[in-house]
Amino acid sequence: MKNKKLLYVLLPLAALVWGTVIYKMMQSLEAPQVKVSEGVAAAQPVNNKLEADTFQLQLSYRDPFLSARSRKEEIAVVPSLPHFIQPVAASPSGVTAPVQAVKEPKAVIVWPQVAYKGIIENKVKSARVAILRVGQESLLLKEGEGHEGLKLNKLLADSVLMEYKKEKKYLKRL
Repeated sequence: MKNKKLLYVLLPLAALVWGTVIYKMMQSLEAPQVKVSEGVAAAQPVNNKLEADTFQLQLSYRDPFLSARSRKEEIAVVPSLPHFIQPVAASPSGVTAPVQAVKEPKAVIVWPQVAYKGIIENKVKSARVAILRVGQESLLLKEGEGHEGLKLNKLLADSVLMEYKKEKKYLKRL
């Protein structure tokens, strides 16, 4: 009986709260009414012009990353060929000498079409085998095994480290 009396009080109270919430939401959706009075003077136009401001950098501070010896030497860049840049160091006598020889670009190694498909793991023997697709051929390789110049160096859950002609590459699982 006691719960029934409480129910008679709480139901109208809940309806009143929800009615207030819905009323406030409906009022927020309506467009606001703007009242314009005739006695107010017209608004003055806003000046939107930007004034130019000038700055001058003062770069007379010491470079903290250069040692005392290398601050004395100035490094200039002299292009020797259109596609190579060769750095040279200026000496006090004015004679320039090459700092480092330009390395020839590496020969591009064309890898066969290799895809890492997944891993097979034997929990009893603790052996793991990678499923690879080389061209149109499917392979099962363990760590350290190879096939036609390809070698499986490292086997991880989401990728493998492959080696081909002394070039290493990580392959993600597809």
